[in-house]
Amino acid sequence: KHAFTTNSLFDTDDVIYFKDSTLNWLEIGRQGNVFTKKIFGLLWFNPYFTGALCLVLFSSAVILLCRLFQMAGIGKNRLALWIFAMAFMASPVWVYQFYFTVQWFEIVWALFLKIFIVVMFWMMFLVKDWHRQPKCRMAVLFLLETLLLVWVFSSYQAFVPMFLALCAGVYLAGLSSDTGSFDAGEQLRRIAWMSGVFLAAFIINTVVPSRFFMPDDYLTGQVLWGVWETKEILRQLAVYFVKSHLGMGIAYSWLMGIAAFFAALQVLRVILMKTKDWKYKFLYAASMAVVWLSAHMLTIYAGTVTVIRSQLAYPFVMAFLLLFVLEQTGGRRTKPDDSLKRRGVCLALSFLAAAGIWGQLGDAFRLWYTEDMKDKMDMAVVQKVINQVDQLGLGAEPPLAIVFVRGDSLRINRACIDTNADLSIGVSCWERVNEQPNRLVRMIENHFGVSYQRADWEKVYRAREISRDMPSYPKEGYVQVREDLIVIKMSDQYE
Repeated sequence: KHAFTTNSLFDTDDVIYFKDSTLNWLEIGRQGNVFTKKIFGLLWFNPYFTGALCLVLFSSAVILLCRLFQMAGIGKNRLALWIFAMAFMASPVWVYQFYFTVQWFEIVWALFLKIFIVVMFWMMFLVKDWHRQPKCRMAVLFLLETLLLVWVFSSYQAFVPMFLALCAGVYLAGLSSDTGSFDAGEQLRRIAWMSGVFLAAFIINTVVPSRFFMPDDYLTGQVLWGVWETKEILRQLAVYFVKSHLGMGIAYSWLMGIAAFFAALQVLRVILMKTKDWKYKFLYAASMAVVWLSAHMLTIYAGTVTVIRSQLAYPFVMAFLLLFVLEQTGGRRTKPDDSLKRRGVCLALSFLAAAGIWGQLGDAFRLWYTEDMKDKMDMAVVQKVINQVDQLGLGAEPPLAIVFVRGDSLRINRACIDTNADLSIGVSCWERVNEQPNRLVRMIENHFGVSYQRADWEKVYRAREISRDMPSYPKEGYVQVREDLIVIKMSDQYE
């Protein structure tokens, strides 16, 4: 249903009515989104067409991801693959990200592209003596993978840690499934190739925006290291790690804690194995650590919990660790008794995973329900406001500027989730009146076909002062003409 939503959505309202609008993407490091829109002819946003494309593309990305795991040597346990797919797709993190439908296709395309790049890696690695291929061919392949990865990174910065998690996870899958003799040289060559492509793409994506665009501090401005006391930052990070692993918060699941615990046990088991080379043990533990850390990389970098929609690595890492642990416990066959124990552990983990996924699905759909109820309330109040303005008798196109004063959240039913912390899902358009009053005027015009005059900031500040003695919504008289302004007071809250 929400793939084709026409709800009033933050940012989407700014482009759905205007052709060729790309918001401020060039300034905040999302040049890849602009390129994607132009390549696919999506500069005039169409929620129905975009929704249909994304449903197909997101499903295709997950299918390709599962196929990639099979190429790397895991995924023989089909139940584990299904659990991975469901845990990954059902995460509420995607709800927060896909709320911004204006960039939905761009995000899903970058996700698909990122997976495709790693598929290219692995197809090359599976070729015998791949590193001995002609240098020209290798150089072209390296350049192509780098440019594609630049496209990914410039679409959304949160794909950087997610790409690291994917590379480390697939590498770990290949390492653990290799039944032949351990070849340290081959393993290092794989790491060198993936690291080289990553570093080249990261550097290009860092240098190009600062050289040819006008980057702002959209990401770096969120960093609190050096701004807050280190002790306080570490305290917040500790709280975050507890919450993100115990499922304390709508975006998180206790499955992360379960998966991380059993993954740590798996690492310990490998370290204690006497038949394995110390280099193998080091690479195994290091790659697992990279996978786990990638889920929290942005939060550590910022020194504070980043917005939920940016934590895209979290659902992937959680789902991958579940897949890997299930594969390692249920996929091996040694002694009969040992095999029985492993099957028992695998079955128990599968039931736990199913319960966790069920909980995630409930939270995800409850978030969409909250958004629907919010939109219904918003539109009902907007209609009341339009009726009150009509009763002023100023005609179909009032000659006076309209100013909204003191917006506030609307009361919705208890089945909804309080999500104000993330300023997206379930947040009323009236809450943004204080920061962007004319944005709401523009939305009302485009949604309801009315024609209103907008006010500059001088008039907005004046309206806030002259409205102090006015009643607020929904009391009679909350819409008045004062000093050649149509003042609409939505709340009594003043700074």
